[in-house]
Amino acid sequence: MTQTRAWSWRHAIIKSDLPATTRHVLLTVSCYMNETGEGCYPTQEQLAEATGLTARAVRSHLETAEAAGWIKRTEHGFKGQRWRNHEYSAAWPETQDVVKGEEPASGPSDEGAEPDAGKVRNVLPKGEEPRSAYQSSHHSNHQSNARERAGEGGFKILWEGWPVRNRPDSREAAEAIYSKLSPIDQARAVDLAKTFLRRCVLRKKPALLIGYLKQRKFEELYGAPDLDEEGRFLIKPGMPEWSPWLGAIRSKYGEKGVEHAVKYGLWRAETRFPEMATA
Repeated sequence: MTQTRAWSWRHAIIKSDLPATTRHVLLTVSCYMNETGEGCYPTQEQLAEATGLTARAVRSHLETAEAAGWIKRTEHGFKGQRWRNHEYSAAWPETQDVVKGEEPASGPSDEGAEPDAGKVRNVLPKGEEPRSAYQSSHHSNHQSNARERAGEGGFKILWEGWPVRNRPDSREAAEAIYSKLSPIDQARAVDLAKTFLRRCVLRKKPALLIGYLKQRKFEELYGAPDLDEEGRFLIKPGMPEWSPWLGAIRSKYGEKGVEHAVKYGLWRAETRFPEMATA
């Protein structure tokens, strides 16, 4: 069976010369990843709880792993909102043969990164060496799938799948907006179109294609919680959206509101994250 990218990354992490606790943190991050090793948004508090480390130690080990090239972190959020999370993606560093510093005890601890944590000798299992036949084939297939959902072909899929009554009069105008998106955003716009259309039906709002693209409404749906029968987001404990919403609930309804949400382990929200407070 063909191994997924996330599984291959876990295997490579285990075989690497990263300090033991750093490997522990990365393997915990991998539990939140999908099979392609992308779209992972655990908070540092969630990782601290899952690893048994402090948030400071988690942050330190992630910085070590990022510096060594084993993970990529990008800030993820939406315009006009105060709450932003890091998105974690699997990565492989360039092959190196360097002397590794002395490694402390291997068990998880509450301390920060171990000395010389950035010195890594990449040891990858067979089939996972840089530019190997397996990686080349896997990367090629992944890129081919992305191309199918982006570019001119992606816009055709998006246009033909959109309700005629909600299309703009000018196809060229919509395509011009689409063409300015990055390939990743184009693919997400295509992939999340059905979810957006379904949400509009549930919320009884028009699903305008121009607005969907120009206002980048697909961003809010990428990796989002499930929807209820009225198109509201089902926010639950453990999700990146949970803590921000508890803060917003506390501000508006006090501790009783928070207790109610925690008791039922659910909050139904019109927006994925609380709207930024206006001055």
